[in-house]
Amino acid sequence: MGAKDLRDAVIDSVRELDRQGYLPGSSGNVSVRTDDDTVLVTPSGLTYAELEAGDLRPMSWPRARRMLSVRSGGGCLLANHGMLAVGTDSAKAVDHTVVMEEVATAYCHALTIRPPNILNPEQVAEVAAKISGYGQVKTLKRKR
Repeated sequence: MGAKDLRDAVIDSVRELDRQGYLPGSSGNVSVRTDDDTVLVTPSGLTYAELEAGDLRPMSWPRARRMLSVRSGGGCLLANHGMLAVGTDSAKAVDHTVVMEEVATAYCHALTIRPPNILNPEQVAEVAAKISGYGQVKTLKRKR
């Protein structure tokens, strides 16, 4: 994907997240890593409606990598800050953002009743094994 397409994808993503209510005002950032190891980041302080592709700010990948690290999965919660979601493309990153926000909302609601039980790594692995393939679409065999 070319630089203009990447910039447009960032703009589309941040506006979609704003439309869905996940980035009100100018409260978050969206970024993309380019082929030349630059990270293009939405600037703070501009509303997403007025944001243009040329407003994205470049950052070196090594610097961005020091700032954040997501080893696996679709994202993580950042203590006292918010969350970070990743994806193989902008649509997947937006989807991971929505899922993480929904999970965080459910957790906050649960906290109003009592602290929820937190699964340990072995329990997480057990649940993951049980639900693997859940919701996946299988390729249908064509009739001849």
